[in-house]
Amino acid sequence: MDVNEIIVREWLQFCKNQFTIEDIKFKVYGSKGGSNYGNIDILSTDGKNYYDYEVKWRSAWKIPNTQQGDESINSFIEQIFNKPREAKIREYTKGKKCNHILVIHRQMLTKKGEDSAIMKFKKKGIQILYFEDIINQLKDKIEELGRYDSEVKQIIRMLKIYRIIAPNPKV
Repeated sequence: MDVNEIIVREWLQFCKNQFTIEDIKFKVYGSKGGSNYGNIDILSTDGKNYYDYEVKWRSAWKIPNTQQGDESINSFIEQIFNKPREAKIREYTKGKKCNHILVIHRQMLTKKGEDSAIMKFKKKGIQILYFEDIINQLKDKIEELGRYDSEVKQIIRMLKIYRIIAPNPKV
């Protein structure tokens, strides 16, 4: 797991009370008969529903509002809905419906293309979440004097103590 996936996992467990399984590998076959491996970044459940999280962080890459942007969006959609991935998800969910979620940062979408890209993902049944919101929710829940067992939560707590990030407002 990369650090972006770890942050999302921490948020799911700590803020959303979800059980998670990470980095579920599956075999993917190419059109020419070759094979490779894919993975499900995070599969989670809240006890009622299942969620498939695909986490993408590309700091210098954007989905433009052009034909190239449509190709990028279609590539993400194909990755989320490919048959081997769907089969692997069904193994874990016992065939129950799974909600598909793409986690990106806001800068991945050009300002002009943001609404149209989000609509294209929504039409295919993919919800978009942003890292910025996830990190803020984690930050808001972590207490300066709290005791935490994960590096991510400990780092956020430390950054709050030293006022590198704003502490929670007093109510």
